[in-house]
Amino acid sequence: MVVAGPTVMLGYWGREPHHGPYRTGDIACRDESGELNYVGRRDGMVKVRGHRIELGEIEAAIASLDSVAEVAVLVVGSGLGARLHAVAVPTSGAGRPSLLGVKRHSAERLPTYMIVDRLHLVDDLPRTANGKTDRAWLTAAVEKGTL
Repeated sequence: MVVAGPTVMLGYWGREPHHGPYRTGDIACRDESGELNYVGRRDGMVKVRGHRIELGEIEAAIASLDSVAEVAVLVVGSGLGARLHAVAVPTSGAGRPSLLGVKRHSAERLPTYMIVDRLHLVDDLPRTANGKTDRAWLTAAVEKGTL
């Protein structure tokens, strides 16, 4: 989505004001009636607890644990009910990561609002046909309680 206008993007703190159209990073589409509907983001940026969060930062912090081979962080729910869930593949032979251990480790590297609420352990992360982590599948599984 690209927006433009006199009140759009006055600038980031300490930088010059932005001029001209601004690429938001949001993805939207028009429905049959011509209304614009929000679909998602082009990146891993989400808003949780009133803060913009890059999910990759949380994933990097959790992945730095010796007991985590691979991890995906998801937002489950919306508004005040939005929660951060980590789905992790334990490292073979390194012991299983615990929610408390992940929280302690993350607290040394991240602000409080970026610490995950739940931890789900899996043997492998599901993949899309392109080989990327299937976040939609993981989110649906967490919402159904099947992970």
